[in-house]
Amino acid sequence: MARLARRWTKEDVAAALIQLSADLAEAEPGITANHVSKWERGTRCPSPYYRPRLCLLFEATPEVLGFDSTPTLNRDIGELAGRRVARQHRLSAPTPSLPRIDHVDAERLRATLTRLWPVDGPLLAGLSRASLHLAERRDTEAPSAVVPAHQALLDVHIDLVSRPQRSDHGCERRRIAAFTGQTLTMACWVAGDAARTYRTYAIAESLAPYRPDGNVTPGTRLRPLVDCTTQRRGDRRAS
Repeated sequence: MARLARRWTKEDVAAALIQLSADLAEAEPGITANHVSKWERGTRCPSPYYRPRLCLLFEATPEVLGFDSTPTLNRDIGELAGRRVARQHRLSAPTPSLPRIDHVDAERLRATLTRLWPVDGPLLAGLSRASLHLAERRDTEAPSAVVPAHQALLDVHIDLVSRPQRSDHGCERRRIAAFTGQTLTMACWVAGDAARTYRTYAIAESLAPYRPDGNVTPGTRLRPLVDCTTQRRGDRRAS
């Protein structure tokens, strides 16, 4: 018997099947040693869900475990093995580096980005402080010194915007993201980068929070500078 060959108890088999479900990113099955005991006594047969997983667990062919080697079962075994290898590869891949953002807890941000967590209150407060700090730098430093940091923060906001969120946190997150986009737009305009000005302006508008009437809060402060940029480009073409 495959279990005895490994010197496993019935509890070990149940625990290994639960671990396998975790390795495959599946919901935890309700398997217990009692189920394993019934399979071995023949009072119940493993369901189609467990047959390929038992083959994968014991690294055995269906015949060795007493199952019919059907095309469906063999296909399921292959698919599960492929999924497990792919997931192990993703988990072992190096963690992508994150930009250093002043006033933001780096570990909290990394966990939120890699584990797809909602943005919590402390992270939201850090993002707000970071956006205000960069806005102050924009007013006192050359655009070349602040645009990279602005862009890094805006990229983080774009990554976070699709996360499930409490309604109050979601609105505040969009407000901070839109503000970051607005300050980056102004920095790009001062630098004379028309293409980037238009691009970040569009992003800032798309990130703006919704008003109670269902409309998006417009970036009224940005419209004159975008119109001015349009005029500049028109003047250059005319000349």
